[in-house]
Amino acid sequence: MNKIKLIYDVAQTMKNKESVNTNLKFNLTKNDEKVAAFDGEFNKCLCSYGKRPHGHMPHGHHGFHKEECRDFRNVKEEGYEVQKAPSKLKGAFSMMSVFFGLLDSLEVIENNDGSAIVKLTDKDINDDLRETIKEIKSKKMEMAEAYGHGPMNHMKDVENLEFSVEISINKAKEIEGISIEANGKNEKEELMKLNLNANFIW
Repeated sequence: MNKIKLIYDVAQTMKNKESVNTNLKFNLTKNDEKVAAFDGEFNKCLCSYGKRPHGHMPHGHHGFHKEECRDFRNVKEEGYEVQKAPSKLKGAFSMMSVFFGLLDSLEVIENNDGSAIVKLTDKDINDDLRETIKEIKSKKMEMAEAYGHGPMNHMKDVENLEFSVEISINKAKEIEGISIEANGKNEKEELMKLNLNANFIW
């Protein structure tokens, strides 16, 4: 099966959805002791914007650390002041490299009825892509931490993460389910384990 065509068809189908009923099971442990868990059903409206969590962003606009932006300087041009910031173009290319790298790493199993299963594990990802993902993850976790201390913050210090992801897609090109298993040790040598299973009813 053409991976790009499959992702395009799924994206085209999903963008027109207005709501979804979700059955979610989530379990996060540290050294086999429960840190966070969720088991239940909920309905999510996909046609409106949710409220952003309130919180203080200590790193300045867009979550950038000031110390990471040492090339900030004020330049006079044509009578007005322009502040130079790190280019977003580099970030865009990083995201593109991740997207196409993951696309190349995906395993797609097509069933006779038109449905499919998409699989990805840490062993499918090359070292360059792994480093790029690590950089993006670090920045995202810094932003998430600024808005609060959710359960996923426990995973931010995990190195050499082992994971497997499986996504089931029905013949109507709707995502029916997502299964994620991940584990790894943090800086304190504590073993973190994450299990997530989500089933969607459209």
